[in-house]
Amino acid sequence: MSPRWLSAAVIFACICNVASVAGIHYEQYVFAIKILRLEVASLRNFNGAISEMIFLCPIFVVVLARRNAPIVLAYASILFVVLAGRVYYLLPPWLTGVDGLALKQDWSSLAQTFVGALSGLAIVVWAVVRFSMFIDSAISILRE
Repeated sequence: MSPRWLSAAVIFACICNVASVAGIHYEQYVFAIKILRLEVASLRNFNGAISEMIFLCPIFVVVLARRNAPIVLAYASILFVVLAGRVYYLLPPWLTGVDGLALKQDWSSLAQTFVGALSGLAIVVWAVVRFSMFIDSAISILRE
């Protein structure tokens, strides 16, 4: 695969992930405003910071593995399916027959959480391996 197509796949995967997270936020906004009739929440909502980091972890994995075509293409296809599910649940109920706001969890939210958690685990494993490589090279330099 040429580097140009691989770069396009990385950008596509990142856009799909950001758009899916934006869809989650829009769904929460519509639920709070139209269903619960609440005012717009404060911008300092630190309770959801962990879930936001989990949702955005696939971007870091795709950027770290940008030269590995199978990983990038797998993430791009999975994130596109998650985005398609998010759009499906955001469409009006008269169009799809499903009211996404009535569900507690939909499959696209669960898939986004699962892919994010798997990506977080991959980032931790990558960091441990890189740190052990650094320690090994530092020890070998000190032995010389």
